Formats: sequence, structure tokens, C-alpha cells
Amino acid sequence: MSAPYHVKVSPAAVKSIKKLAAKQQRGVIQLMESLAVNPRPSGANRVAGMRGLYTEMANEFRVVYKIDNQDVLLLVVKSKKISHHKGALPHASENHSVIASE
Repeated sequence: MSAPYHVKVSPAAVKSIKKLAAKQQRGVIQLMESLAVNPRPSGANRVAGMRGLYTEMANEFRVVYKIDNQDVLLLVVKSKKISHHKGALPHASENHSVIASE
């Protein structure tokens, strides 16, 4: 069965993923594979005030992604321990553009 969604990863998320230990990287990759099949799983939460942004946990890391037609754009990978700090998630009033790599 092929995935109905194409997962793209932002340069910032790639940089964050490369810094993770191998086990943690596998968790993020497994999440990416599952999002390709179902980008709105029961554990995903919408980011308040941000249209199309969702958060999901991969091990102890929060992944922020955007669903755009048949694309899932992985934007941010942050440690759950610091995700509550200012700047961990974009604010609704900020204008963010995403350049995804394939």
C-alpha cells in the first residue's frame, strides 16, 4: 500500500533530526512514515491559532507539521522538555514561510 501523502522536511527540522541519537531519529522516522498514511492520527493536536498546523509526539520529542493538500510538511522537532518555552512554537501573529526539502 503506497502512502497517500508525501512527507517533506524543512531545513530546520532536518538540522534538528541530525542532532538526535539514532534511537530518537528512528522514532521521528517512524512518525513520518505513519503521517504519510494518516496525517491526522488520534494523538495529533492542532496548534491553536495556526491554520493547518498540528503537533505529534515522537518519543520525547514534539514534531510540528503542516498539512497542505497531499503534502505533510515537517517543520519543527523540539524536545518535549523545552517545548513550553517561549519560541518553541510559532505564534499566530507571526508570518512564517516554509521551504521544504525533498
